[in-house]
Amino acid sequence: MTLVVNKIESELIEILHLEGFRFEIEKFDSGASMIDIETNNRFFCVQLTENYAGISEITEESPEFSSIPDEHFDNAKELKTRISEILNVDWK
Repeated sequence: MTLVVNKIESELIEILHLEGFRFEIEKFDSGASMIDIETNNRFFCVQLTENYAGISEITEESPEFSSIPDEHFDNAKELKTRISEILNVDWK
């Protein structure tokens, strides 16, 4: 299922602002974007593309970014559920 990247991105950014998370966004010419999020002394990278989304946790054991995410999502509902769990927020 194709993700609606712009909608997901804008909803996530709104939640991050409202909840006071530290984050940084990087957009690419391809239309993809990455959102780096810091929460509870943990650091996550959310990758959004036209066809899928991914989440990776950056740790001391895996400090380098990889274009292959730790977790891969093909639909918005699964992505929102997982981000809600990570951030401890309600996103429906």
